[in-house]
Amino acid sequence: MNSFYPDLTPWIGLIDMNSYFAILEQQANPYLRGKPIGVVKDVGRTCVIAASPEAKKMGIRTGFNVYEAKKICPNFITVAADFDKYFYNTKLLKDIFESLSPKSDIFSLDEAFLDLTNCRKLYPTAESFFQIAQKIVKQQLGEWVTFSLGLGQNRLQAKLASDISQKNNYFEITPDNLTGCLMDANVEDICGIGFRLTTKLHQLNILHPYQLNFFDDAFLKDHFGVFWGPELRRIGRGENSHLLDLVDKAPRHMKSVGRTKTLYKSSSDREFLRQLICNLTEDMCFKVRRMKLAGQFVGLSLCDTDGKYYGNQFRLKSYVRHTNDVFELLNRVFSTINFRHPIIKVGVHLGNLRPLEEVTMCWLPEWNQREKVFAAVDAVNQKYGLYTVKATRLKNFKILMPEVTGFLGDKTYQFGDF
Repeated sequence: MNSFYPDLTPWIGLIDMNSYFAILEQQANPYLRGKPIGVVKDVGRTCVIAASPEAKKMGIRTGFNVYEAKKICPNFITVAADFDKYFYNTKLLKDIFESLSPKSDIFSLDEAFLDLTNCRKLYPTAESFFQIAQKIVKQQLGEWVTFSLGLGQNRLQAKLASDISQKNNYFEITPDNLTGCLMDANVEDICGIGFRLTTKLHQLNILHPYQLNFFDDAFLKDHFGVFWGPELRRIGRGENSHLLDLVDKAPRHMKSVGRTKTLYKSSSDREFLRQLICNLTEDMCFKVRRMKLAGQFVGLSLCDTDGKYYGNQFRLKSYVRHTNDVFELLNRVFSTINFRHPIIKVGVHLGNLRPLEEVTMCWLPEWNQREKVFAAVDAVNQKYGLYTVKATRLKNFKILMPEVTGFLGDKTYQFGDF
């Protein structure tokens, strides 16, 4: 129940943008509208990370190989992802959501939960809310941009309703149709139920969430454990899952930051790999400094084309946050690695993060001087764009810009809410 108006029934909405990356590309380029397109991470990459509605109608989905997609659809068009564009639009959406509801939670780059419980006078029906939201989204993001709306008494119901909804339309789960929706849905449709759990449920012939109500608590606990037993009981009743309960309970600060890059062309060039490590370290440390944190665990990982991993992670006696300090440590690790096959994936990591006011930093004058230098560099990069000022080592290196992940696990950082 609502804390301000305890007599009001909760009313939660989920706005899920349709084919978000692909639609934004079509909105930006009218030539692409109405055509089967797929977004790939970069030029030369072969995995489709988003498909347009036209491509989906032909059976092309996220995860398809471009070669497979073109066998199905010879006129399939690929477009390199523009994550800056997608995140810019998501920030516009965030403002829209906050104007529609007193409480909204960004769930991923293209989804958000809105608590509409106190907005019944503004939006008397699901249709009225959909029409108002649709009008504002089109005004701000463009006429080609659409979304699906799901509504229910909690987040699980809203998420399921958005899956049931047709594209560019809405669906509301109510106490009257909840049982039917749980009977029709597949267990893998429920947010939080992954591949392994789905497989186990299928082995017990549990294909739909409502079937969980046919089993007692002891059975669920015995077969799925002390966490998933009660969790599945709630899901079977159409109540919030643990994952969805945590949506608006962001940690006080991030515990670790990492950057990884999978190359579309493997490399044995040690200088190129060293520059790539420096590039990823720049991203990682800029983020750590911006959040006023410092870390104590430093790690490097490499993966070659044979699937073998190399690297190391170690704990420092003091906390670090300056790019040159972290890169020097990672470079030492890299210098000790002898790989037999070309490297295809590189990752850097800074863990055990703590707020600056909670840790004892280095007292040496050199450290304080570097702190002032990086504060100035960060100010320039934040104002004029990342890598306006960069390390000398990256002078002739094609910079890899940071990507915004689909699921905004670092949304506190991305939206500057720290």
